[in-house]
Amino acid sequence: MNCSIKPPLPKHVKISPSLICNLHCPLCPSGLRGMNYSSKLMTLKTFSIILNKLPSSIKNVSLYNLGEPFLNPNLLFMIKKLKEKDYKVEIHTNFSFHKKKNFFEKLVMSGLDTLIISLDGASQKTYSHYRKGGDFNLVIENLRQIQKLNQQKNNGSLKVIWKFLINKYTEHEIEKAKNLAESLGICFITNLMGLGDDLVDYQIPTSFDERKKTWLPNNEKHIKPCYKNNEPTPYLFNQICSELFLNPVIKPDGKITCCCWITNKKNVFGDLMKDSFEDIWYNDIYRYSRSLFIENTDNELIIPYPTICENCKNFRKKTK
Repeated sequence: MNCSIKPPLPKHVKISPSLICNLHCPLCPSGLRGMNYSSKLMTLKTFSIILNKLPSSIKNVSLYNLGEPFLNPNLLFMIKKLKEKDYKVEIHTNFSFHKKKNFFEKLVMSGLDTLIISLDGASQKTYSHYRKGGDFNLVIENLRQIQKLNQQKNNGSLKVIWKFLINKYTEHEIEKAKNLAESLGICFITNLMGLGDDLVDYQIPTSFDERKKTWLPNNEKHIKPCYKNNEPTPYLFNQICSELFLNPVIKPDGKITCCCWITNKKNVFGDLMKDSFEDIWYNDIYRYSRSLFIENTDNELIIPYPTICENCKNFRKKTK
């Protein structure tokens, strides 16, 4: 990673087609219906402008952020257009929705590279503790359909991943879920539970102590290091911020944020509907924000308003 206030243009971008969700996950601002963002679904017009403004450095596109991407009716068209430009495309979904068979056929044939499904548990009872409003059996049926069509019509080219979030209610079903994934012929990965304290501009309604008590697994090996101490750590990740240098996020209205944890429209870093990607990537707020994490830089740049990065506790800032 090039830790400069003017790093190379990124190779990866996250494009958010949707900030709405059909589930009510209790540690997610979208699930809690708490997003302070008026534009919730990306239009084709906005998407077209974004596509034409992406720099040539971009190779990989994650087509999701803080919402269920498949709630955007134009998502398959967006995938198609991205693949026409040879981008690697990844989607993260809860996959808990009813669709006709031709939808799954179109998805398999769209050219999508990776489909990651959030499925925590091996039963409805376990799954519904966190994925409130979700239907475990429906997700499994959708997985069966997509995997069958993937093998029949696409030679298995679409990589399908079952992503299992480990918490107090799901840890006892890890092996059962892993075996089920194996029987379906799909990849299985686990993810350690976060408690929503990485959201830099959104406060989860419950207290941090309550969240720890409610959600953290009993087996300590399934707990993130930052949650193992009784006292909160000064930052969640013992490293400088990588998001400012590598991972821009484009919201449904075409505005750019510096990371995936931004929920409030007042904390955007630029507007792709008005400016070029390059101008935003190297603007004053981006440069100033990067300087907060780089030793031996002068961060006394004049910017029109404070950056949200000044209050972020996710990453280690430079010593003052």
